[in-house]
Amino acid sequence: MQKLQTELIVSAYEALKPGGIMVYSTCTFSVEENEGVIRSLLDKYQDIEFIKFEAEFAHKGLSGNSRIDDNVFRILPEIQNLKNNILRTTYDGFFSAALRKPGITDEKGSRREVQNKYAKTFQQFFHKDLPKGLFKEVKGLIFLEKNIDPGIKFFKTGLKAGKFAGNDIEVSSQFLWEFGCSAKEPYIVQLNIDEAENYLKGDDINKVPKLKGNNLFAFYDNIPVGTVKAVNGRLKNKLDRYFLYGK
Repeated sequence: MQKLQTELIVSAYEALKPGGIMVYSTCTFSVEENEGVIRSLLDKYQDIEFIKFEAEFAHKGLSGNSRIDDNVFRILPEIQNLKNNILRTTYDGFFSAALRKPGITDEKGSRREVQNKYAKTFQQFFHKDLPKGLFKEVKGLIFLEKNIDPGIKFFKTGLKAGKFAGNDIEVSSQFLWEFGCSAKEPYIVQLNIDEAENYLKGDDINKVPKLKGNNLFAFYDNIPVGTVKAVNGRLKNKLDRYFLYGK
Protein backbone atom coordinates (compact mmCIF):
# COMPACT_ATOMS: atom_id res chain seq x y z
CA MET A 1 0.00 0.00 0.00
CA GLN A 2 2.81 2.44 0.84
CA LYS A 3 4.32 1.99 -2.64
CA LEU A 4 1.00 2.82 -4.31
CA GLN A 5 0.40 5.79 -2.01
CA THR A 6 3.87 7.15 -2.76
CA GLU A 7 3.25 6.85 -6.50
CA LEU A 8 -0.06 8.68 -6.11
CA ILE A 9 1.32 11.55 -4.03
CA VAL A 10 4.31 12.04 -6.36
CA SER A 11 2.00 12.09 -9.38
CA ALA A 12 -0.34 14.57 -7.69
CA TYR A 13 2.53 16.83 -6.63
CA GLU A 14 4.02 16.86 -10.11
CA ALA A 15 0.63 17.90 -11.50
CA LEU A 16 0.50 20.98 -9.24
CA LYS A 17 1.21 24.39 -10.71
CA PRO A 18 3.89 26.46 -8.96
CA GLY A 19 2.27 27.88 -5.84
CA GLY A 20 -0.36 25.11 -5.86
CA ILE A 21 -1.49 23.37 -2.66
CA MET A 22 -2.32 19.72 -2.05
CA VAL A 23 -3.51 17.81 1.01
CA TYR A 24 -2.47 14.22 1.71
CA SER A 25 -4.86 12.58 4.13
CA THR A 26 -5.51 9.05 5.42
CA CYS A 27 -7.55 7.31 8.11
CA THR A 28 -4.80 4.93 9.21
CA PHE A 29 -2.36 4.95 12.15
CA SER A 30 0.43 3.45 10.05
CA VAL A 31 3.61 5.54 10.07
CA GLU A 32 4.64 3.88 6.81
CA GLU A 33 1.46 5.04 5.06
CA ASN A 34 1.50 8.50 6.64
CA GLU A 35 4.82 10.10 7.57
CA GLY A 36 6.66 7.49 5.49
CA VAL A 37 4.87 8.59 2.32
CA ILE A 38 5.61 12.26 3.08
CA ARG A 39 9.28 11.37 3.64
CA SER A 40 9.42 9.63 0.24
CA LEU A 41 8.03 12.76 -1.41
CA LEU A 42 10.55 14.97 0.42
CA ASP A 43 13.39 12.71 -0.70
CA LYS A 44 12.39 13.47 -4.29
CA TYR A 45 11.42 17.16 -3.86
CA GLN A 46 13.35 18.79 -1.01
CA ASP A 47 11.93 22.29 -1.61
CA ILE A 48 8.34 21.38 -0.70
CA GLU A 49 6.72 23.86 1.70
CA PHE A 50 4.49 22.68 4.55
CA ILE A 51 1.31 24.49 5.56
CA LYS A 52 1.11 23.86 9.28
CA PHE A 53 -2.16 22.86 10.95
CA GLU A 54 -3.13 24.44 14.25
CA ALA A 55 -5.57 22.56 16.51
CA GLU A 56 -5.64 21.77 20.23
CA PHE A 57 -6.61 18.13 19.68
CA ALA A 58 -3.94 17.44 17.03
CA HIS A 59 -0.78 15.43 17.69
CA LYS A 60 2.61 15.71 16.05
CA GLY A 61 3.89 13.11 13.63
CA LEU A 62 5.62 9.93 14.75
CA SER A 63 8.43 9.57 12.21
CA GLY A 64 11.30 10.99 14.26
CA ASN A 65 11.93 13.59 11.54
CA SER A 66 11.18 17.01 13.07
CA ARG A 67 10.55 18.70 9.72
CA ILE A 68 7.75 16.23 9.07
CA ASP A 69 6.50 15.67 12.61
CA ASP A 70 6.16 19.38 13.43
CA ASN A 71 4.07 20.10 10.35
CA VAL A 72 1.69 17.17 9.96
CA PHE A 73 -1.65 16.65 11.67
CA ARG A 74 -2.47 13.45 13.58
CA ILE A 75 -5.65 12.66 15.47
CA LEU A 76 -5.49 9.68 17.82
CA PRO A 77 -8.42 7.95 19.53
CA GLU A 78 -8.92 9.66 22.88
CA ILE A 79 -10.70 8.36 25.98
CA GLN A 80 -13.21 10.68 27.59
CA ASN A 81 -14.90 10.22 30.98
CA LEU A 82 -18.54 11.19 30.50
CA LYS A 83 -20.95 12.27 33.25
CA ASN A 84 -22.27 8.73 33.62
CA ASN A 85 -18.69 7.46 33.97
CA ILE A 86 -18.87 5.50 30.72
CA LEU A 87 -15.54 5.53 28.89
CA ARG A 88 -15.63 5.93 25.13
CA THR A 89 -13.47 7.12 22.26
CA THR A 90 -14.17 10.62 20.97
CA TYR A 91 -12.19 10.56 17.69
CA ASP A 92 -11.21 8.13 14.99
CA GLY A 93 -7.60 7.90 13.86
CA PHE A 94 -6.71 10.44 11.21
CA PHE A 95 -3.62 11.86 9.46
CA SER A 96 -3.23 14.88 7.19
CA ALA A 97 -0.47 17.02 5.68
CA ALA A 98 -0.87 20.16 3.56
CA LEU A 99 1.91 20.85 1.06
CA ARG A 100 2.64 23.77 -1.24
CA LYS A 101 4.70 23.66 -4.41
CA PRO A 102 7.13 26.63 -4.40
CA GLY A 103 6.79 29.46 -6.89
CA ILE A 104 4.16 31.81 -8.35
CA THR A 105 2.58 31.05 -11.70
CA ASP A 106 2.85 33.40 -14.64
CA GLU A 107 -0.89 32.91 -14.97
CA LYS A 108 -1.43 34.60 -11.62
CA GLY A 109 0.72 37.50 -12.69
CA SER A 110 -1.16 37.88 -15.95
CA ARG A 111 -4.47 37.61 -14.07
CA ARG A 112 -3.44 40.52 -11.87
CA GLU A 113 -2.57 42.55 -14.95
CA VAL A 114 -5.95 41.78 -16.51
CA GLN A 115 -7.75 42.65 -13.27
CA ASN A 116 -5.94 45.98 -13.14
CA LYS A 117 -6.90 46.62 -16.77
CA TYR A 118 -10.57 46.02 -15.95
CA ALA A 119 -10.44 48.39 -12.98
CA LYS A 120 -8.71 51.12 -14.99
CA THR A 121 -11.21 50.74 -17.84
CA PHE A 122 -14.26 51.17 -15.62
CA GLN A 123 -12.68 53.99 -13.64
CA GLN A 124 -12.21 55.85 -16.92
CA PHE A 125 -15.99 56.32 -17.01
CA PHE A 126 -16.92 56.37 -13.31
CA HIS A 127 -15.73 58.33 -10.30
CA LYS A 128 -16.26 55.39 -7.95
CA ASP A 129 -13.00 53.80 -6.83
CA LEU A 130 -13.25 50.12 -7.79
CA PRO A 131 -10.83 47.80 -5.95
CA LYS A 132 -8.39 45.80 -8.05
CA GLY A 133 -9.07 42.09 -8.29
CA LEU A 134 -12.82 42.72 -8.35
CA PHE A 135 -13.66 41.32 -11.78
CA LYS A 136 -13.85 37.91 -13.44
CA GLU A 137 -14.30 36.86 -17.05
CA VAL A 138 -16.89 34.26 -18.07
CA LYS A 139 -17.21 33.38 -21.78
CA GLY A 140 -16.25 36.83 -23.02
CA LEU A 141 -18.36 38.67 -20.44
CA ILE A 142 -17.01 40.54 -17.42
CA PHE A 143 -18.65 40.22 -14.02
CA LEU A 144 -18.16 41.81 -10.64
CA GLU A 145 -17.30 38.84 -8.44
CA LYS A 146 -17.37 40.55 -5.05
CA ASN A 147 -20.05 42.58 -3.33
CA ILE A 148 -18.63 46.07 -2.88
CA ASP A 149 -21.99 47.63 -2.08
CA PRO A 150 -24.61 45.98 0.20
CA GLY A 151 -27.35 47.36 -2.05
CA ILE A 152 -26.17 45.56 -5.19
CA LYS A 153 -28.14 42.46 -6.16
CA PHE A 154 -26.07 39.92 -8.09
CA PHE A 155 -27.07 37.24 -10.52
CA LYS A 156 -25.64 33.78 -9.85
CA THR A 157 -22.55 34.62 -11.94
CA GLY A 158 -22.25 38.10 -10.45
CA LEU A 159 -23.24 41.55 -11.65
CA LYS A 160 -22.57 41.83 -15.38
CA ALA A 161 -20.10 44.68 -15.77
CA GLY A 162 -19.48 44.57 -19.51
CA LYS A 163 -18.24 42.59 -22.49
CA PHE A 164 -15.33 42.64 -24.89
CA ALA A 165 -15.69 44.55 -28.15
CA GLY A 166 -12.46 44.06 -30.07
CA ASN A 167 -9.74 45.62 -27.94
CA ASP A 168 -12.28 47.63 -25.95
CA ILE A 169 -14.63 46.81 -23.12
CA GLU A 170 -18.27 47.86 -23.43
CA VAL A 171 -19.87 48.80 -20.12
CA SER A 172 -23.20 47.04 -19.49
CA SER A 173 -26.48 48.73 -18.64
CA GLN A 174 -26.57 46.69 -15.42
CA PHE A 175 -23.31 48.27 -14.33
CA LEU A 176 -24.60 51.72 -15.25
CA TRP A 177 -27.78 51.21 -13.23
CA GLU A 178 -25.74 50.37 -10.14
CA PHE A 179 -23.02 53.01 -10.50
CA GLY A 180 -24.74 55.65 -12.65
CA CYS A 181 -24.62 58.21 -9.86
CA SER A 182 -20.82 58.26 -10.26
CA ALA A 183 -20.74 58.35 -14.09
CA LYS A 184 -18.45 61.05 -15.44
CA GLU A 185 -20.23 63.98 -17.09
CA PRO A 186 -18.59 63.86 -20.58
CA TYR A 187 -20.02 60.38 -21.21
CA ILE A 188 -23.60 61.24 -20.22
CA VAL A 189 -26.26 61.88 -22.88
CA GLN A 190 -29.51 63.38 -21.60
CA LEU A 191 -32.75 62.05 -23.13
CA ASN A 192 -36.23 63.52 -23.04
CA ILE A 193 -39.18 61.45 -21.86
CA ASP A 194 -40.12 60.23 -25.36
CA GLU A 195 -36.52 59.25 -26.16
CA ALA A 196 -36.19 57.39 -22.86
CA GLU A 197 -39.44 55.51 -23.49
CA ASN A 198 -38.37 54.53 -27.01
CA TYR A 199 -34.98 53.42 -25.71
CA LEU A 200 -36.59 51.08 -23.19
CA LYS A 201 -38.61 49.60 -26.06
CA GLY A 202 -35.34 48.72 -27.79
CA ASP A 203 -35.20 51.59 -30.30
CA ASP A 204 -32.13 53.58 -31.31
CA ILE A 205 -32.15 57.32 -30.60
CA ASN A 206 -31.76 59.94 -33.34
CA LYS A 207 -29.42 62.24 -31.48
CA VAL A 208 -25.86 63.30 -32.21
CA PRO A 209 -23.72 63.01 -29.07
CA LYS A 210 -20.82 65.31 -28.22
CA LEU A 211 -18.49 62.33 -27.84
CA LYS A 212 -18.01 59.25 -29.98
CA GLY A 213 -17.26 55.80 -28.65
CA ASN A 214 -18.60 52.50 -27.38
CA ASN A 215 -19.40 53.75 -23.89
CA LEU A 216 -21.97 56.51 -23.64
CA PHE A 217 -24.64 56.61 -20.96
CA ALA A 218 -28.24 57.61 -21.60
CA PHE A 219 -29.91 59.47 -18.71
CA TYR A 220 -33.38 60.87 -18.20
CA ASP A 221 -33.85 63.49 -15.49
CA ASN A 222 -30.48 62.45 -13.98
CA ILE A 223 -31.59 58.81 -13.81
CA PRO A 224 -29.48 56.23 -15.71
CA VAL A 225 -31.57 54.62 -18.45
CA GLY A 226 -28.98 52.46 -20.22
CA THR A 227 -25.86 52.35 -22.36
CA VAL A 228 -25.62 53.58 -25.95
CA LYS A 229 -23.03 53.75 -28.71
CA ALA A 230 -22.45 56.60 -31.15
CA VAL A 231 -23.00 55.25 -34.69
CA ASN A 232 -23.55 57.35 -37.84
CA GLY A 233 -25.09 60.34 -36.11
CA ARG A 234 -27.39 58.36 -33.83
CA LEU A 235 -27.28 56.54 -30.51
CA LYS A 236 -27.34 52.78 -30.95
CA ASN A 237 -29.31 50.99 -28.24
CA LYS A 238 -27.09 48.63 -26.21
CA LEU A 239 -29.66 47.50 -23.67
CA ASP A 240 -29.17 43.79 -22.96
CA ARG A 241 -31.45 41.52 -24.98
CA TYR A 242 -32.64 39.90 -21.75
CA PHE A 243 -34.19 43.15 -20.54
CA LEU A 244 -35.85 43.77 -23.90
CA TYR A 245 -37.24 40.32 -24.65
CA GLY A 246 -36.84 38.35 -21.42
CA LYS A 247 -34.43 35.82 -22.96
